[in-house]
Amino acid sequence: MGEKAGRCRSGAWYVRQFLDYCKTHRGRADTTIYCYAKSYKAWLDLLAEQGTHLLDASVHQMRQFVTMPLKKGKRGVGSPPTDSSKKRRVSELRTLYKWLHAEGYISVNPTMRLEAPTPHNENPRPCPDEVWKALWASDLPDDERVAFGLAMFCGLRRHEVTGLQPGHFVDVPRPIIAGFRRKGGAKANLPWLSCVRFFVQRRPDLGAERLVEPLARMRQERASEPFLLPWKVTNGQIDPYTFNRRLRRACLRAGLAPDATTPHMLRHAFCTNLLDAGVPLLDVSRMANHSSVVVTQRYLKTREDPLAALLRDDADAEAALSSFARWTH
Repeated sequence: MGEKAGRCRSGAWYVRQFLDYCKTHRGRADTTIYCYAKSYKAWLDLLAEQGTHLLDASVHQMRQFVTMPLKKGKRGVGSPPTDSSKKRRVSELRTLYKWLHAEGYISVNPTMRLEAPTPHNENPRPCPDEVWKALWASDLPDDERVAFGLAMFCGLRRHEVTGLQPGHFVDVPRPIIAGFRRKGGAKANLPWLSCVRFFVQRRPDLGAERLVEPLARMRQERASEPFLLPWKVTNGQIDPYTFNRRLRRACLRAGLAPDATTPHMLRHAFCTNLLDAGVPLLDVSRMANHSSVVVTQRYLKTREDPLAALLRDDADAEAALSSFARWTH
């Protein structure tokens, strides 16, 4: 189909074709397709406001979309996007227009002149123990206790939690979450009960045992439902941002600031606690489903003092430290 002939189709038609390609040929997870669709809808809405067809979008309009403030539900416009959000939007546009160019719908790919910012990744911020204990000790319904607990004690991302199905939980030969979609679309298994037992033994103050009974009830009550969590389903998926909203409200009910923790801070706490307990770096990387061990190494920076346990505690060491103190003051 030529470029001019392609203008008779709506931009939404091209987006649907692209999403179908991503799902059938590239094996993208349903949650990824849902997030793509949500972002491309915002892009099409912006073009519609300016009377521009998807195939005629300019680089200026793309830059406008990349820097457009984040919308917070029905309340209107939210905060400006972070560098990570801008980079994600650039990636989404590049992926779409690269496909449009490869299929012959456009002769020139305008995203080739679209710049992506470089995010300045900060060190991981694990959820503080006092925040978690206050949240976990509050009166949480089963669905929220299960969602928060799977993030804190199993290291699942928010879209992995919201995408879980009752059938993903298998008890033979051992209790695991089997064949669920992780980041990138790959299927994986996770020994969830071993994770809980590990925290019960190494960090009993975090109350990991309180996850088991609510999870068992949820599995039984939702056995015939498409998703483990009884949250609103839109276009065949639970919006991952529902996790954020639920967590904010739970923090407020517990007497905490609404931003006292986030879903990813719970995941950060999972990785940090495993490393602090002496779990090998490679095993933590596999459990967290990191793309590389290099990503996991960032969590080592959040440890308070990795040499503290190796310091000698005897008279000779104290004398040497006293001498050192005199020379340094």
